[in-house]
Amino acid sequence: MGAAGRLRYTCGVGSRRRAVCAVSRLLLPLAFAACGGDSAEPRASPRPIPQTDESPIPPAPSPATSPDDGAPDLSGPLHPRTAADRARYDQLSRPHDAQTSVRDLRGRTHDAIRRALVSSAELITFVTAPETPFADRAAAALQGAATFDPGDVPRLLRALGDLRAEERVHRWGLRPNPTEALYVPDPRPWPGVVARLREWSDAERTRTILGHAWRAPTTVTAWFPDTDDAAECAAAPWPLQAKIALKLLLRSAAPKMDVQEEAWLDAAFRIPCGTDDEALLFVEAAQAVTHHVTPRVLARYRALVTDARFPESARRVLSSVGESSRLALHAAPETVAQFQVLLIDALTGPHDERIRREAAFQVPRVRERWGGSRHPECATLILLLSRRGLDPADTDEWARLYCFLFPACRALDAPPFVTDDRMDPAGAAERIAAYRTWFDAHRGDLELRAAAERPALDAARARLLALDAK
Repeated sequence: MGAAGRLRYTCGVGSRRRAVCAVSRLLLPLAFAACGGDSAEPRASPRPIPQTDESPIPPAPSPATSPDDGAPDLSGPLHPRTAADRARYDQLSRPHDAQTSVRDLRGRTHDAIRRALVSSAELITFVTAPETPFADRAAAALQGAATFDPGDVPRLLRALGDLRAEERVHRWGLRPNPTEALYVPDPRPWPGVVARLREWSDAERTRTILGHAWRAPTTVTAWFPDTDDAAECAAAPWPLQAKIALKLLLRSAAPKMDVQEEAWLDAAFRIPCGTDDEALLFVEAAQAVTHHVTPRVLARYRALVTDARFPESARRVLSSVGESSRLALHAAPETVAQFQVLLIDALTGPHDERIRREAAFQVPRVRERWGGSRHPECATLILLLSRRGLDPADTDEWARLYCFLFPACRALDAPPFVTDDRMDPAGAAERIAAYRTWFDAHRGDLELRAAAERPALDAARARLLALDAK
């Protein structure tokens, strides 16, 4: 797989930040170049980038320094080649000392933590209180599974949503880590964050967060913490500590195999979905149940991927729909058709090209199943991917090949060629021609099979529509 493509798939469900750091030290500067530097729109799809000294990486801005101590000015432009960012790469790539790992706080206990573990309401209050030390927040969150009541899922997610919305405004006065996103942090909002920190009045600087006051700094003060490092988290502003602890609690409390999964999902449906931000919270709550999916959840997912008001929620749904399908241990046979409908409607729906490409990447994955043979081919999906990948109206031949025809090949038992993500994009036209030859020979059979699939797919769609209407 190509550089950015390898990074994309490495960072999927269950991946660890340390692996991202190790890969990103080599790939992030190249991926940044693919995104066009500080001002260009990021590409919607990964693309192999030649790893050579001639790669078109824009030069790093001259690193400004603080007039007080000569340290790098962390409020400067986001760019992976600044001295500060390179030093941060190195720092994040080092192994943790056992004494500073957040995960090692699980065994920490004392009276205040024990009192917090009496109920999930007490637990959420404890981990979000300004005065709680980070080590205690994390310890309580990591031990909270036995205490947490699934009925408090909406409260937990609302608190996370409030903290994320606030973070977007000022980022707590912290510079994004170079390895924080799959490629690089989006540099476009950063100047606005820095300007707000510098220009806010005293009244604007005083924020009310989860019912408590917090004062934003006047400039960028430090790096965003490594969320696996307890010492860095403890030095962060208390609202960010609370956000980190709530995420730990969400992962810790999420249902394990056959334990409270229905109660958890019922509570998730009490989260409103009137806006994209609200819908994202529902998706996060539902996806916390990794081993189980219900038709009602799929109905909500389909509503999101077919409604232009919910682009980020649709992207979040589609980014893991293949994994959800593979791990749906209790899924009835007709659920496979519902997953297929989800992708069909996403590929033909109102969202932009980025969402369609995300759906296309998931097509081969919905054929997978845990510990067994693949589900049967879906000719309807193969036809959609083929027609989109062979459409000459899109002049980016590499994008058509990589984002649509490669997934089609992976979804076929007997593909026209073996996909190679490391191939030179200059050869895209030749591979597209080979696929077209294969498609012309097999189109009639695919169309016959798609017609045979239509009753089951129509029934699955009708079932999802009925469930979503309730």
